[in-house]
Amino acid sequence: MPGLGSLTRDSFSKTLKARASAYIIPLKNDGEPDDEQTLRFQYFPESIQDSKAVNWTPREIPGGSLPIYQWISSGERTVTFTAVFTCDLDLLSAQVADDIPNRLESVGQTDRNVDIRAAVAWLRSFMFPTYGAESAVGVPIAEAPQRLLLVFPRGGLGLAGGAASPGGVFVPSGSVGEIEQMLGVMTACDVSWDAFFPSGLPRIASVSLSFVQLGQMPGAPVHFPQADSMRKYRLFEGDRDVTLGYNLKPVLPKK
Repeated sequence: MPGLGSLTRDSFSKTLKARASAYIIPLKNDGEPDDEQTLRFQYFPESIQDSKAVNWTPREIPGGSLPIYQWISSGERTVTFTAVFTCDLDLLSAQVADDIPNRLESVGQTDRNVDIRAAVAWLRSFMFPTYGAESAVGVPIAEAPQRLLLVFPRGGLGLAGGAASPGGVFVPSGSVGEIEQMLGVMTACDVSWDAFFPSGLPRIASVSLSFVQLGQMPGAPVHFPQADSMRKYRLFEGDRDVTLGYNLKPVLPKK
């Protein structure tokens, strides 16, 4: 009979395999994913705020008890959450300056000891432009901050952002499914340095992130999401997880 320790380890191992990881996939100028620069968040966000605006304009009718409303457009969609980064060991202290970082990697513990400075700098890079060669008038050519795919596996992030337009939805080759991702840009990256080691290295940091959904990609027509097939999804059928396809019907509670 297995001991309590082995049961705990087996349970913990299964939990790790089942745990989802949120991540960001940067997109190159041609719209293809930059897999080498992909960042997986150290922890899945505890909560995610997803807001969607819609613009209806009231039209006053003389003698009417209510105005009539004219739909103008669907407004901005914003996704916000807080990413937390922690480090268990002071990698500059005398006790670990030897070979412990390499040993941590060999036993798969580097996720518990990330370089928080690098993680914050990487996230902030999505708010800065890139300056290339000088133009004909002697001014550097500026490229907008990098577009990205925000991914929450099985979270329905893409599904809540609108179904494919008649022209189709943009999904880079080799990337995740469209119901898991949102194409967007970062609009806020506010950092709270919560704790430090004696050496000065950050120990805990909380980063408040905000993203807006985009409909345009380089070299591709503008993609306007629509409601048409959003209502045809059915994510669960009995005990089977169905996460692909638009030809599914909503699940309604039985009386």
